[in-house]
Amino acid sequence: MQFRQDLDGNTHVVGDYVPTEPFSPVSSREAAEYIAQMCGELMGLAVNSGHGFLAYLLEVAHEEAGLHAAVHERTPLEMHGELPPPKR
Repeated sequence: MQFRQDLDGNTHVVGDYVPTEPFSPVSSREAAEYIAQMCGELMGLAVNSGHGFLAYLLEVAHEEAGLHAAVHERTPLEMHGELPPPKR
């Protein structure tokens, strides 16, 4: 396992995501739309590079993100993979 340090002196495993600057606040729907877009682009790259299983996983993530982006169009009882909200 390889390690590296970020600018603040924190140690991370090589390959870990280390944010370089804070993200501006976005809504859940905006985040889902962005994730769907990125998964779609990465899926094309995976297909063209011969990574079939990776393309499949990205397709699943793309579809899931699309469902979250369209959350306003579904009924509250419709579930598609996530855990139900906790009861209060």
